[in-house]
Amino acid sequence: MKTIHAIKNSYFYFWLPCIIVIWWIILYPILAIFLFHARVDLQYWSIQIVDKNNITISNRSFRDWYHIPYTWSLNNPFVTALLDIEDKRFYKHYWVDILAKFSALYENIVHGKIVRWWSTITEQFIKNTYFPHVRRTILQKIRESILALFFTLYYSKEQILRQYLDTLYLWNNIYWIGWALEVYISWSQLSTLSNRQIGYLLTLIKYPWTENIHEQRFQWYLYQVWERLWLTSWWDEWVFVYKRFRSFDKNPLLTQRIIREYELYCSDEQNFLFQFIQIPINKHIFCSEKKLVFYSFIDQEYSERIYLNIQSVLSRLQEKKVWNAAVYIFHPTKKQVIMYIWTGDFSWKNGSIDMIQQRRSVWSVLKPFLTLLALQEWAEMDSYILDDEKVYPTGLWNTQFLPMNYNLHSYGPMRLKEVLWNSLNMASVRLAEYLWIQKVYDYFQSLWIHFNHDVTYYGYWLVIGSPELTLENVVWSFSHIYTYSGIVSSKDVFLLSEILSNSKNRSLSFWAQGILNTSNFIPVKTWTSTDFRDNWAVWFFPDFVAWVWVGNSDASSMLWVSWISWAGPIWHNVIEEWKARWYMRSKYSLQPPLWLQEFYYCLDIRCFQKERSYTKSGKKQKSFIIEEQFSSEDFFVPLNWEEKQKWNIQ
Repeated sequence: MKTIHAIKNSYFYFWLPCIIVIWWIILYPILAIFLFHARVDLQYWSIQIVDKNNITISNRSFRDWYHIPYTWSLNNPFVTALLDIEDKRFYKHYWVDILAKFSALYENIVHGKIVRWWSTITEQFIKNTYFPHVRRTILQKIRESILALFFTLYYSKEQILRQYLDTLYLWNNIYWIGWALEVYISWSQLSTLSNRQIGYLLTLIKYPWTENIHEQRFQWYLYQVWERLWLTSWWDEWVFVYKRFRSFDKNPLLTQRIIREYELYCSDEQNFLFQFIQIPINKHIFCSEKKLVFYSFIDQEYSERIYLNIQSVLSRLQEKKVWNAAVYIFHPTKKQVIMYIWTGDFSWKNGSIDMIQQRRSVWSVLKPFLTLLALQEWAEMDSYILDDEKVYPTGLWNTQFLPMNYNLHSYGPMRLKEVLWNSLNMASVRLAEYLWIQKVYDYFQSLWIHFNHDVTYYGYWLVIGSPELTLENVVWSFSHIYTYSGIVSSKDVFLLSEILSNSKNRSLSFWAQGILNTSNFIPVKTWTSTDFRDNWAVWFFPDFVAWVWVGNSDASSMLWVSWISWAGPIWHNVIEEWKARWYMRSKYSLQPPLWLQEFYYCLDIRCFQKERSYTKSGKKQKSFIIEEQFSSEDFFVPLNWEEKQKWNIQ
């Protein structure tokens, strides 16, 4: 028995430590060498997105990292200062700095606790690459030191230093010094940085997870760095310009969307990747490449100019409790996304919610489609519809529906074009009842409008704002009317465009001369939700369909903010920039088809005042607006006897 216990004790006290030592000194580092090669290959796997002008929008590797390899010269002030602060004897020691280790040990003994580790550049690289979230212990430091020895055997000092610079984390999800310069210091050249600017970057390496650059520990270490760099007068200029980017993507929501669509494309799931990039023929080779470059249709320079305009508008809206805005531009015939902007990605309040794909109550956005259906049923743009109170059955016991206009006022006889532009709810519901609400619902669906419920769920609320749609779905639906797929005729599209581009049709609710008037007449539909949660402006043209949205992604109400004051200026700037860049050049833009007859509608009996109009049937109107003489023959929706008497209709 004593012999057996002696064998067990010798095994425990001798062989087990030997196995542990062999694992730590030989097997683990050798395994790490192979892991290192695999990690380097993975690190350079990236997806690059380039806009139509060959400007890089994003260059991403990994799932959540943003990375570009370090390609600059190592002979520059930043690298020199980095070595002076982090590893002054980098080129002199072999893999660990023994003198620095003893210095750190002395400081720890004096303070009675661990206050300093003093890792070399090689050890820091190993920590950043393999153990970014591992707790710092003595055992962990020994492991990193052993790995540093083996890496030094296989790689030169320059290779290790470049790999270290590739893995630097500089706050804000940034892993590359070049983007840190652009985001934090608005600089582009590493060789021309001042000592103060270098000091900020070196402090970010020490405290990359800081919440604020005014933190006491951040400022304390910053002053120490400045003193080490022989810079004692640190109080003069302010060099740190943090732009509040959550990443250094120039358009983060766009790149996130493209990468998600790319993953769906490679997994054979349905997606709309073709909206953003040109898909190659061989999908298998395309999806297996290590480095992918997407050449998108996005115009990044145009997007940045519009983004600055949005920011200037939102800066004036802080007191109105408005935080977010979005712009989405889509080419209807080519099916290409030209702009994809959502300011919530840079907002301290709402994070990175993509409002372009969020469902919101659309309010008056469906009324142009209702007008298209009426035109298809041979209504004229000057056909009259009565805007007056009327009770509608809902199909539910003891329940009725009474639509009201936004200002609780009824206008009486109104022409179809005025009903649409002024978003008259009572006239719109009356029109939907005449056309049959089920037919209206089916027509909306034929134009790619994706509802969550059937027609019985919405009822007559369908035409005045109950459905919730994604903002992208709205743009696709408007773009579908320009495909002329047999659902919408060219003459009806022209009449709808004429209605929404003529400023005189807006005079009832808005002034005729205002922010919506541009150097070219553009069909535009605007609306504001009744609780001031959304301001929208949608415009459509053969060359583009787009919308501007201003509001809050958390659905909180704004303080009396209308599209005239806020969405309107953004819309106006988008249009003028669009024309200045020669995007608007369709040969058939707002040109009447040959089978439409142009005539002048007389507003009074003697025709002293008249308006240009178009007719499909050649029918002449008998009503005169100025004298308030209305003929029942001009009404598209029939009237009953009480309504004729009330409004003096002949």
